[in-house]
Amino acid sequence: MGYFGQAAAWYQDRVFVNLTCKRIQVDEIWAFVYAKQKNVAAAKAAPGGAGDVWTWTAIDADTKLIPSWFVGGGLTVPGSDVASPGPRKVLRSGG
Repeated sequence: MGYFGQAAAWYQDRVFVNLTCKRIQVDEIWAFVYAKQKNVAAAKAAPGGAGDVWTWTAIDADTKLIPSWFVGGGLTVPGSDVASPGPRKVLRSGG
């Protein structure tokens, strides 16, 4: 899964430049890897990285494009940070 995330980031960094998104909706999706976080300690042979995982997305409300996203554990990234330009700087305000 990490490879696909890196590939998506590589693509977006080169193609999603100077976007004119006017309305961004921020959302999060919860899932788990191998076992829910509360059960990881008791799980047999839980791999590293097991437990809760959150996918944070910034979605253009008009085109449904996802110009920014982040995958991490717990509340690693507050939703508002996903929609800000951040280090990738793919968004600019629409006019």
